[in-house]
Amino acid sequence: MTKSWNYLHLQCGNCGSSFTIENGPWGPYYACENPVCFNRFTAALYETLLDKVYDYVLIHKSAKGFSARISRSRLKVVAKLEKETPEQVTLSVVNLAQKAHHNSILGRM
Repeated sequence: MTKSWNYLHLQCGNCGSSFTIENGPWGPYYACENPVCFNRFTAALYETLLDKVYDYVLIHKSAKGFSARISRSRLKVVAKLEKETPEQVTLSVVNLAQKAHHNSILGRM
């Protein structure tokens, strides 16, 4: 197994769509492809998830049972295993802080 960016595939935990990488004023970030979903997080967090999955697979010989909670300043991300193949691991990812912020905005309308 080789550690690479292609090893980890992320899907939105809110709607099931894939993520695309975007460039923002504070650097690259991942955003859900669904235009009405506001699930997003930094590229640095992606690297942290990749490290955690890779280390987990090295120890357990499989990603089965993997889940992670990562908190950084305003980011609170939960990731869980959706699918595993020898070439790739698919994680369902939700940014809880973004979801709470979006829900509070909708509640004010």
